[in-house]
Amino acid sequence: MNSKTNKKKERKLHLIPASVGHGVVMLITILAELMLIALMLLLDVLPGKYFIAIIAVIILADIGVFALLNSRKTKTKKRTIGTVLCVIMILGCGLGTYYMFSTYRALDAITGQKEQVVEYDVIVLKNSAYSSIEDIQDQTVYAVEDRTESYKKAKAKLQYKVGINIENESGCMNAGEKLVTYSGTETDNVLFMSAAQYGIANDIITGFKKKTKVIYRIKIPVSQESSEVKDVTRDSFNMLVSGVDTRIGITDIARSDVNMIVTVNPKTHEVLLTSMPRDSYVPLHMNGEMDKLTHTGVYGIDETVHTIEDWLKIDIDYYARVDFDMAVNLIDAVGGIDVYNNIDFYSSVKGWHYKKGWHHMQGRYALWFLRERKTFKDEDEQRIRNQQKVMKALIKKVTSKKTIVANYTDILKAIEGDMQTSMSREEISRLAKMQLNFMPEWKIKRQWVDGVDAYRGTWSMGMDRELFVSLPKEKSVEKVTKTINEVMNQD
Repeated sequence: MNSKTNKKKERKLHLIPASVGHGVVMLITILAELMLIALMLLLDVLPGKYFIAIIAVIILADIGVFALLNSRKTKTKKRTIGTVLCVIMILGCGLGTYYMFSTYRALDAITGQKEQVVEYDVIVLKNSAYSSIEDIQDQTVYAVEDRTESYKKAKAKLQYKVGINIENESGCMNAGEKLVTYSGTETDNVLFMSAAQYGIANDIITGFKKKTKVIYRIKIPVSQESSEVKDVTRDSFNMLVSGVDTRIGITDIARSDVNMIVTVNPKTHEVLLTSMPRDSYVPLHMNGEMDKLTHTGVYGIDETVHTIEDWLKIDIDYYARVDFDMAVNLIDAVGGIDVYNNIDFYSSVKGWHYKKGWHHMQGRYALWFLRERKTFKDEDEQRIRNQQKVMKALIKKVTSKKTIVANYTDILKAIEGDMQTSMSREEISRLAKMQLNFMPEWKIKRQWVDGVDAYRGTWSMGMDRELFVSLPKEKSVEKVTKTINEVMNQD
């Protein structure tokens, strides 16, 4: 009986390491593995076959390593080998955990920003005696006529802060001329407008910002509408990519300089890029007044989305707001892109020479390629073509297996902080899982809305102020809508 009992005790003792140090190593290894598995389950970005393979490798490695650590011989290399392998496993799990955590943080950053911020400024002349908000007590303040809720809140805050009389002007131009006229005459008044409207006025009135100063600022958070959850791996969807040139942050309200609908059909693996000129002359969703498409961004991304929905008679399921810094960083993160340039030209801003033919473009080089307009005869149409070429090349590069493996963390860093989307983290994870599982070759098509150059009054600047606009061709709009619906409904 004593002999059998001793053998049972000996077998039980073999289930734990021979020393406390080896036991600590085993415990750390197990904790590192559990952390990695927990993050993989939380993100749900890996296809089932990869997840099962990783678990199988972990279990087999644990069995082998623990067997080495449990060796009872006094002098043996097994425990040393087992310890080294444990350290390697801990480092491997740590690296995997870093990748998973980086993914979670990046996705949380771009999907967690569900509100934008509208900044409203109290503006006076640079050499004005007004230097603080208290100085304008009992004065008349000129404001841009605005029917948005954010303006109403900002106006109420300003009037609560100081007793003033607000007089509305139609459009940024008319309001701006209360300080500096188009011809340069200055008047010592007080102006109240959003930072985005301030930028529009500066585009029209030469030196407007240089001749004025901000003495008070009000920030109003604006919550965005939630998108209906879809199975993005099965159902087609439209996403509006809105490119904004903001210097404050991606949550800041700004004009939508680039407007592109990305139609995705996950069943047929088709992607359709539909671009619209930034100067397209369209009725605003909020009031039916005519304005430039780019100006809709001044009233928030929802206004841009709904205006395009009304105009093209389609549903837009998601949006992605990106600034130009993200485009630069993402292109650099994937090692550059290959783009064919069909027109020999020099950048009107940088003076860079873009020869006809293929170019391997890094971030800044690609940015000024896609932003160029003034050197082309058909200006905005050629810029749209170039934007789509860059987008197509970027999609192909990002979705390639080689790029995903080699540049994964760099891609995450590039989008973090410079992108805002209504697509949920879960929906993005499903798309990533589908891409990793099947690595489909996406067929990318391009189209755009044609327009006719004209001059018209705009609601944002004032209907009595004619600006350059693009009048959409009715047949082109119909064709664009038809093609979007065809791609959406293909099985």
